[in-house]
Amino acid sequence: MNRGRKLAIDPQHDSVWEALEGLRSSAVVSEARAFASEEALRQQRRRRFWSNLFAFSPARLATATACAAAFAGAGWWLTTPTIVEYATRIGEIRSETLADGTKVILDTDSRIRIAYTGKARDLELLQGQAHFDVTHDAARPFQVTFGRGTVTAIGTSFDVTAFANSKMVTLLGGRVVVEGAAGGGARAYLSPGQRVTLRPDGRLTPPSMVDSESVSSWQRGRIDLADLTLDEALAQVNRYSTTKIVVREPSLAQSRVSGIFRAGDVDAVTAALCAYFDLKVVRRTPEAIIIAKSG
Repeated sequence: MNRGRKLAIDPQHDSVWEALEGLRSSAVVSEARAFASEEALRQQRRRRFWSNLFAFSPARLATATACAAAFAGAGWWLTTPTIVEYATRIGEIRSETLADGTKVILDTDSRIRIAYTGKARDLELLQGQAHFDVTHDAARPFQVTFGRGTVTAIGTSFDVTAFANSKMVTLLGGRVVVEGAAGGGARAYLSPGQRVTLRPDGRLTPPSMVDSESVSSWQRGRIDLADLTLDEALAQVNRYSTTKIVVREPSLAQSRVSGIFRAGDVDAVTAALCAYFDLKVVRRTPEAIIIAKSG
């Protein structure tokens, strides 16, 4: 019977099985035929299993391709930045909400470049001034480069200026780390209400306290000249207008001035300077208002 079980005969070949019954007992042949039927069924199931396993229908192929693309895309997004730039014209103040929910307010004549990936949030203030209300994301630190300095925050509110002659960071809420470019990895940890200035050599000044209300006045369209030299005050006022104020009195350059003016209102600033320093308008063009001593 064991030899009969090993016969490789198709259970559907009736003539072969009938011949065998003439050689052996019917019981033995019946048992062998039943075994052959079971073995044939098992082989059929195995063939169906492997066929299904390796079969790729168009729908399955499309699904597999989509999954592979999704994984590849996720890897690309983690390392390849999406770069966006925003800029303002002279006299314009612009507010933007970034992809992560962070709010940016650009002051007049300012430009910023944003590069986000799945691992980092890198920005560069190319010129002007900007305010940042940063959305918290511990996995992706928020970093702003300005000149030769860098400020890093997680969830914070702060201002950064990148003027030609003045680069600084002012913290309004939260906590930031400001790094200069000087050797030794100079850095400053700011608390709310503190400001640090980046010197031309890349070094940082010691943090100093400022009036937060005064610092943020530009966001409301106001210029707060708080005990500035005349040269510093004119640099701020002239950023907001295509008509520049020029004072032709070198002796007044370091004189201190204070006042709050509407951004872009060069007529009000001119009138105040003329009254305070006994000056007069000697020439006016669309590009400039020139004032000097009377007489």
